[in-house]
Amino acid sequence: FILHGKAQYDFLINDNIILEVLGDYWHGNPEFYEVLNDRQKYKQARDIEKKKIANENGYVYYYIWENDIKNNNWRILDEISNDRN
Repeated sequence: FILHGKAQYDFLINDNIILEVLGDYWHGNPEFYEVLNDRQKYKQARDIEKKKIANENGYVYYYIWENDIKNNNWRILDEISNDRN
């Protein structure tokens, strides 16, 4: 999903919910990376910017870590479901 040519997101749910999947390495999952390399720092700064763009345009922004998917931790889906109700 591309928002106004400013940011690209992984999933658009029900017209106003954005879900991003963050790769553990590329986005510097703090569970695994205490010290970030330049690419991870860039990605984290971009993630903050993308969340801001989404929120400013009326979207609710969520993310899930790669590690959560690998370990069948789908709490974020419950959170999205609860927020929709």
